[in-house]
Amino acid sequence: MKSHSLLRAVIRTMLIESATPKISDLTREDIILVLEDILGREPLASYTEKLAGQNLTVYIRDGQVTGQFKGHEEADWADLSGVANTVRKSNIPNETKNAKYSFEILKPEDRPDYIDYAIGDKTVVIEFGGLLTKEDAIELNRASDERLKFLTKNDIVKMPKPLSEKTRSKMAGFLSQLQSSLKISKLQKQEIELAISEALIEIFGESIFGGTPEGVFVTGTSKGFKIPEKTYADVQRVSVPLYAILSSKSNIPIANIIRRFEDLANANITSSDKMISDFKRYLEKAKDGFSPGFKTFFNRAEASELLDTFNEIENGNANSATDFVKTFSKRIKDKRSWQST
Repeated sequence: MKSHSLLRAVIRTMLIESATPKISDLTREDIILVLEDILGREPLASYTEKLAGQNLTVYIRDGQVTGQFKGHEEADWADLSGVANTVRKSNIPNETKNAKYSFEILKPEDRPDYIDYAIGDKTVVIEFGGLLTKEDAIELNRASDERLKFLTKNDIVKMPKPLSEKTRSKMAGFLSQLQSSLKISKLQKQEIELAISEALIEIFGESIFGGTPEGVFVTGTSKGFKIPEKTYADVQRVSVPLYAILSSKSNIPIANIIRRFEDLANANITSSDKMISDFKRYLEKAKDGFSPGFKTFFNRAEASELLDTFNEIENGNANSATDFVKTFSKRIKDKRSWQST
């Protein structure tokens, strides 16, 4: 596979990751609304924690339960996880003939994302669509096999908190700029997005499970959007390109990736090549260490050793290419072996 084919695969995955609108996609009026909420006005928008898990939609039609994992075909409950099965066994299908529940599933292990949630040995299931009531959640928790814990949208609501004088001054400055002009530039949007992302924990608090959240999802504006937490976004940014080409979901032959590193050793390409530079960028970040509260492919010592191997390949040692790529492939495919920061 040629370099542009590998690049397309990475870009395709990153476009999927970035499909949800952000502050930079909003209107001036929406950004003013959010800034006023953050500065202490009774919130007009709704803020909930954005969770890094597996998305499952459960449908009830005339009392019959089916489910659909994101990106997969709708299936009968028996072919799905215990979540749909638990819904089926409860009284909900009898009481609600037609409904659509949107669940985010956080598993103790084998999670598809990079947050190291403190959830113990239970699978936590959050209905973020707002349809599941507190009473429904209590019933589902009773009906489950005790390995599942159901939460409602109200359990993940986040409210803006009192700000430090420094953060308040910065947000008030942004608000004053927007109120005094009818236009907002792309650069202004990006500056505001970065500032809120950097101060997200101060503004909205830690994750409901403790530690760093993935971010906050906002509704009540002209379009729903997410505010990513900056340190999480930084971990995701360097991890996604490698996961895109080496996870079990990738259709890129590992031999093609090995050949690319052999080309690096033989000076047929340089380390500025997009795919090659993604490996180096990840290893340099992982060697320096990520903030606490995340999951990553390799710990600092492992990343340091792999970076040494990368440098050997770049200096002409093509024999190390196979083991180097296979080490990445094995670790990325086995989420249980990912390292806590």
